[in-house]
Amino acid sequence: MERILIGDSSEILIGRGWPSEIVPPSSHRTRLALITQAGASAWADEVATCLAGIDVEMHIIPDGEGAKTLEAVADVYEWLASIGLGRTDTIVAVGGGAATDSGGFIAATWMRGVEVVYVPTTLLGAVDAAIGGKTGINVGGKNLVGVFRHPSRVVVNVDILAALPDRLLSQGAAEIIKVGLLAEPWIVDDYRQHGLGVDLERIVTAAIAVKAGIVERDFTEQGARGLLNLGHTIGHGVEFGAGIPHGEAVAIGLV
Repeated sequence: MERILIGDSSEILIGRGWPSEIVPPSSHRTRLALITQAGASAWADEVATCLAGIDVEMHIIPDGEGAKTLEAVADVYEWLASIGLGRTDTIVAVGGGAATDSGGFIAATWMRGVEVVYVPTTLLGAVDAAIGGKTGINVGGKNLVGVFRHPSRVVVNVDILAALPDRLLSQGAAEIIKVGLLAEPWIVDDYRQHGLGVDLERIVTAAIAVKAGIVERDFTEQGARGLLNLGHTIGHGVEFGAGIPHGEAVAIGLV
């Protein structure tokens, strides 16, 4: 699999199928909390199967932005307390961008921070939400509560992305085209030529590499990382006000 590093402690694995180890090795981990959404539960079951030999507990959070409410987060905290998830244990978030945004925030704040691994199951999540260490929940507006904290690993299984319906592929394409406009014009040309039939493994790897490079230079968005907000000033307003999917709102913002 392709391996992209952000700093010394966060890695992104991209390829077809699952890596030999979904979570990084640890001699201190005793259990793993798997957080997923109903729409991604089949993939979460596959992840759990790959984690044979580890004590895995699974919890379903609401689909979409419903995962990013204070009520949903509090529900997960209560569950983590009930299973006794400790400071040396790991949370794995499997699902779309809302799942990794929420799962990352929960991991960053549970016991003042435990390890988290992301398995994005949408194209938008794989190239955007899961990359760069931004976590967030919605309180009075989109992502107004959150922390900057990298996952230890992001696993991008391109086979999952290739099976997505066209509407989800187009939503992810908006964020990929944004990166193309910023740094890799050939990505835009590929979409012009092939539409949603682009080589996903090549495109996703390139888009993630661009974002990872920008994030590594400016993790907490004091300067250069602001480039990644192209299309988002209007896009976030449209998304939150009209209730349309993030990728479609970003496409409107780019236009």
